[in-house]
Amino acid sequence: MTVIDGVDFIATSRESIVAHVAGLGKLVEHDPAEIPTAARDMGASVPLEVYTKSAALDFLFDSAPKLAKEERKALRKKAARAYDKGRRGPRRAFLWAPDAASRRADLDAEKEKQRIRRDARRELDEEELEVDDLADDYADVAALIEQGVERRTPDAGGLRADGVRLAYSGAVNGLVGPPESGKTLVAIAQACDALKDGARVLHVDADHNGAEATLSHYLAADGIEESVLADRNRFRYVDVRSADHLRRIVAAADEWRPTFVVVDSVGEMVPLMGGESNSNDDYRRIHREILSPLANLGAAVLVIDHVTKEEGRGGYAIGAGAKKAAIDGSYLAVATMEPFAPGQGGVAALTILKDRHGGLRAVSPAAKSPTAAVFRLDSRSGVSTWEFYAPRSHEERLSEQLAADVAALNDLEPAPTSKTDVKARMKWGSDRAFAALTAWRAAQQTTFPVD
Repeated sequence: MTVIDGVDFIATSRESIVAHVAGLGKLVEHDPAEIPTAARDMGASVPLEVYTKSAALDFLFDSAPKLAKEERKALRKKAARAYDKGRRGPRRAFLWAPDAASRRADLDAEKEKQRIRRDARRELDEEELEVDDLADDYADVAALIEQGVERRTPDAGGLRADGVRLAYSGAVNGLVGPPESGKTLVAIAQACDALKDGARVLHVDADHNGAEATLSHYLAADGIEESVLADRNRFRYVDVRSADHLRRIVAAADEWRPTFVVVDSVGEMVPLMGGESNSNDDYRRIHREILSPLANLGAAVLVIDHVTKEEGRGGYAIGAGAKKAAIDGSYLAVATMEPFAPGQGGVAALTILKDRHGGLRAVSPAAKSPTAAVFRLDSRSGVSTWEFYAPRSHEERLSEQLAADVAALNDLEPAPTSKTDVKARMKWGSDRAFAALTAWRAAQQTTFPVD
């Protein structure tokens, strides 16, 4: 080991790192209590390019005896803290000594990725060939004209105060936003609006929020009966554990036909299905395997995804750019207006990033990314009530502002005498002062000139 400028440079190889990790696996094999100790060791001595934090903890828990769910959850939190302490030790840099095993491992991993992508492309080609075998190359335009072609309107999910829905059935819809912006609360409110309308709801929890935490929101929702949530023909919740588990859930959906599906979240679903977050090919494969079959059953699929708190992502979620392209319903950004707090509530604005059919955009204010709704949640009484308020147009906001300004001038003592007087006393700009004074004088039925 060599120390340069306070950094420990350690010469090692992947073989020696893997051997060390295997020894830690033996350490916890018979005693789960040793997991935090082993986690701290891995944090201190195992490079992230070999084992990420999540992979390290998964390895240790897979090596240890099986634990009860609550015990595993508590111990994992303790192990995560221990891992972080290990990472906060002396600064280290690893000088890799190449070895045959590591080169073979890298080559095998790359070959496997290429194989998966080739298989995905081949499956898509085969699907297209099957369609070609069964149908004409061209759409039957005459038949479509005869039956009538209309623009689709949103018909599922959240119900806006003016009767407009926020999602499309038979399509994949999306909610995207930074952490703590209220995405899951918005999704559950939409699912509850669907339940009230007679929908069959499937909630897929890939974020591992937990059954109790998730169901507490449904149980607190105004108008949602416990008997509905307990009826497996109307509502099902699943905390998915593996790729095969998720595939079974999708296969079972063909039997009970959910009409509204929440997937929380895509960011966790992709690695669960063996994909890389930044791979467009991986995401398209997973979208075809998991999300499209649910939408093809006629369900409105609502997927939740995350963006970083950095500005300028332009509505793109973390990872593959194909996520936005694959949305064939509505895609809404969630932005906090009033922070959400347990037992209180909060407010978030939902803006349109994409609307494949244009039906939601048609009933929203004209803008590049118009507001589709303002979501307000009130949980102060112990029962959660919510509203998806219809957005106001620019003209409506100006009219409301003018009415408020006129009311403010009514309260002035003495009464305003000129635009200059209004500007000085109200600290308004010239245009605002002129408009307000003109409207105020019209209301007073006066004819004094406005200077």
